[in-house]
Amino acid sequence: MNLSNRALLTAAQYVSALSYRDYRFMWMGTMSAGAADWALIVARGTLVFSLSDSSGLVGLVTFAAMAPLFFIPPFSGLLADRVDRRKLLTWIFAFQVITNVILAALAITGFIEIWQITVLSFVNGINRAAQMPTAQALVPNLVPSDKLINAVTLSSATIHGSRLIGPLLIAPLVLTVGTGWAFAMSGLLYALSMVLTMQIHTTS
Repeated sequence: MNLSNRALLTAAQYVSALSYRDYRFMWMGTMSAGAADWALIVARGTLVFSLSDSSGLVGLVTFAAMAPLFFIPPFSGLLADRVDRRKLLTWIFAFQVITNVILAALAITGFIEIWQITVLSFVNGINRAAQMPTAQALVPNLVPSDKLINAVTLSSATIHGSRLIGPLLIAPLVLTVGTGWAFAMSGLLYALSMVLTMQIHTTS
């Protein structure tokens, strides 16, 4: 075996879990949702600072989005053990689409206020906190046990990769047409996550 073939084989082993169709759809869906999450963090902070000129309020809105991560996961994990995880994840992404459409509409029309952003940030945080354990619980249903470590590793990689992809996608929109359209882009990313999750055939 020559060097190039050996390198290809090694690379294939690192992403072997992606050879399973349902896992591949879930992986792409969580990557898209992660990008939407980080795009929202940047766009919300930009909008709040432009409205208030207060870094303290930026911190407050960001805290509202992050606070549910402390108390929602145990409940969503319990729920993921009781219902079909694929359907639960689909509904979570659907709620994310709705909240982003509302946020985008308020920002584009100019009827946006700090308290509205804070409330919608908190709702987004609840959905995000529910999404993470549900997606993690779904992984073992989509790959055989000998591929589980690889699948978990790839899923963790989406968390870090999405931190770059999300802000990179919405930065041109924030700089040109405004944060409202950046929120719309985030909504599209969540919609893509919802559609990809709906393609999963495995039930749990």
